[in-house]
Amino acid sequence: MIKKGRNSHQTSSYPQGIKKVFSESLKRKKIRDLDLGLISPSELSRQLDVSLSSIYVWKKKYSINYQKQVKVVVEEKSLTMKSKQLKEEIRFLRERLGEKQIENELYKEMLDLIAKDYGIDIDEKYYKKKPFSHLSKKGRR
Repeated sequence: MIKKGRNSHQTSSYPQGIKKVFSESLKRKKIRDLDLGLISPSELSRQLDVSLSSIYVWKKKYSINYQKQVKVVVEEKSLTMKSKQLKEEIRFLRERLGEKQIENELYKEMLDLIAKDYGIDIDEKYYKKKPFSHLSKKGRR
């Protein structure tokens, strides 16, 4: 009595040591049958006398339904660390912005004091002009 199951040694229809080569068209046809559910991977493996891993390699290569799966590994620690770094950078930039705003106000106050001391209307003399008005079409190179 021949036992059929996982551990049974089935004899191949091919002599041992002979390499089987299948055409690409045959592989595509068999994988199409597999995709359509006409045959299972294990049945196809037995039918063609090839390993199950070979069937899955063919499926990966020839199946129209196969989509390459991409794994994305996200480490929580790295996200937390990146978040901390970004928060620290935001804090630093806000401080610098505040310092620059104070510095800007100080310069405005200094200009106002200088204008009062020398009797110059800075707004009238410098700010009413159009920006870059000193560059006329004739003066451009």
